[in-house]
Amino acid sequence: MRIQKKTILILTIFIFITVLLVIFELRPYFPDPDSFYHAKMATVIRDQSFIKTFPWLSETVFNENYINHHLLYHIFLIPFVTFFDPLVGIKISAVVFGILAFFALYKVLQALKSPFPEWLTLAAALSTSFIFRMSLPRAPSISLFFLLIGVWALLERKRWLIFFSSAAFVWLYNGWPLLLPVWAAILFGRTIGEYGLSKKTFLKSFFSTLRDETRIGLILLAGLSWGLVTHPYFPENIIFSFLHILKIGFLNATNDIPVGSEWYPASLSDFIKYNLPAVAALIFGFLTFFLAIVLEKAEKTKKIFEQSIIMVTLAGAFVLMTMKSMRYYEYSIPFVVLAAGSLLSISRPFIQNELIPMFKEQFKKRYFKISAIIILFVTIFGFAFGNYQNTKSGDGYFRAEQYQEGVNWIKNNVPANETVFHNIWDYSMILWYLDSDHRYLVGLDPMFMYDKNPDRFRLWQGLASGTNTDVSKITSEFGARVIVIDKRAKSNEDLMNNLRNSNLFNEVYSNEWINIFASLELSL
Repeated sequence: MRIQKKTILILTIFIFITVLLVIFELRPYFPDPDSFYHAKMATVIRDQSFIKTFPWLSETVFNENYINHHLLYHIFLIPFVTFFDPLVGIKISAVVFGILAFFALYKVLQALKSPFPEWLTLAAALSTSFIFRMSLPRAPSISLFFLLIGVWALLERKRWLIFFSSAAFVWLYNGWPLLLPVWAAILFGRTIGEYGLSKKTFLKSFFSTLRDETRIGLILLAGLSWGLVTHPYFPENIIFSFLHILKIGFLNATNDIPVGSEWYPASLSDFIKYNLPAVAALIFGFLTFFLAIVLEKAEKTKKIFEQSIIMVTLAGAFVLMTMKSMRYYEYSIPFVVLAAGSLLSISRPFIQNELIPMFKEQFKKRYFKISAIIILFVTIFGFAFGNYQNTKSGDGYFRAEQYQEGVNWIKNNVPANETVFHNIWDYSMILWYLDSDHRYLVGLDPMFMYDKNPDRFRLWQGLASGTNTDVSKITSEFGARVIVIDKRAKSNEDLMNNLRNSNLFNEVYSNEWINIFASLELSL
């Protein structure tokens, strides 16, 4: 009977998480235009195999040398975009991959011998920033799934799994270097464990641990190297990794170049406010850990002690990375929860012998039972209702119908393969999804244009923002006779005024979201 209740609880929590993910995907829009790119690229691979150039972004490094750094993710998407409309299929894939990520988190918590792994998994799901990242029809959720597999394999020294999971991670996502600090954290944790529970000096503990972990580290490096070398885009993928990871990920000039919002830093207050369940779990983990130590009711197993150091170290590292870039919420929150679980595993004797009996005794009191149930349901359903309300406010987000009629005008009036000028870099992927017969300037990340030619990037930026009033350069420099203006840009009126005053372009289409201008010979 006890096992049945536990199973029902786990199923209930995972059904709830599934419902949350479905609620996000019921939105009639996408929170990120990159989803259009991924859906389209999956169909391109299905129909054309691996492409080596991306002529649709003519002013970026991809124009002459395209590297698909989400290759395995796009391969995973093929069934979804084949059996369903691509934009529906990618939403379905987000739910499936999101569930896989939460399941992997739950299984790693179990492997850490954590009490309450199902409740800690729920704490992660109720952390707004994390569930949002897991709901994105993009690679974060499936990449987290593989990362957690890699972490478990490294902890348990599953050599073949380390090799294959690390190689797959390279093909899946350009965040593969994350496995290296995971190995370093394991080395650090096991060194501290060896030092704390033996009579060796710290240096002897370090070299002893290093000797044991070097073979695992070499297997990890072999797997990463194999993934890089066997990648269809080798060796260009290595050069691209430098651009994407170092230049965009760590050295991006967010004050100078308008990179995607996920690259901007998170504040500590926002981190706590939007992820309170996960943070509360970590605080609870530390409190029970210290109480268990003081009361001498802690688990003294060396492996559990080492795992706690490893997980706390990784959680701290990923939180610091999130302070640099919000995209790392997808790693910081699950590792905060894993750190909480590992601390709880140390205090398991205290929890089982002190806290749980006390809680059960209090739970017999009617008022306590009712209060606990009310707090739980208000927390869960308040969170769910808030996300449901968000589904109604998608006017500022991305939908294909915002651009469809305007794109139809371009298809009917502009010769194929001509360049379309656009004033915002990110929505070009929606234009490409709807119309791959024409060319665009920049997309996916503005650094891909800036890195190719900073001067042309500045020229495009000046024209798009309206600060450069010589709109004749749109045609003379970029070869574009049609301009799509997204009204989300604060400077869209400046650009439109420059076009109207130039007597070189006419407005040919307008709706609530976009305006289209065309040269006189196209618009007459």
